[in-house]
Amino acid sequence: MHPAYAELRDALTAALRHDREAQLAGRAAAMGQAYDDLDGRIPRDDSPESWRLTTALSFWDYWLDARNHDWAVFYGVSRDEWPVLAAEVAESLAADRAITNPRILSLVN
Repeated sequence: MHPAYAELRDALTAALRHDREAQLAGRAAAMGQAYDDLDGRIPRDDSPESWRLTTALSFWDYWLDARNHDWAVFYGVSRDEWPVLAAEVAESLAADRAITNPRILSLVN
């Protein structure tokens, strides 16, 4: 396991939850504040831990891209579906489980 995995997992989980709440509260401009920092810190290797983090990060990237394009139905996901999927990604990370939802996986792969 990467030495900083738990810290990165917890930070990414918190960021996804923050952005979910921001979108639901109509504060889309507040989303993505921690993205660049976490993107630069997450390792890219073949470990299961890295895969969990990079999968969640890729999901977040697509979500922010949809927000940046005024919630156009990018990637087959509507504006209202993003927070639901984000909650599932955050819960999987928090529980240290692999993300298994085929919809999320097809989005990021």
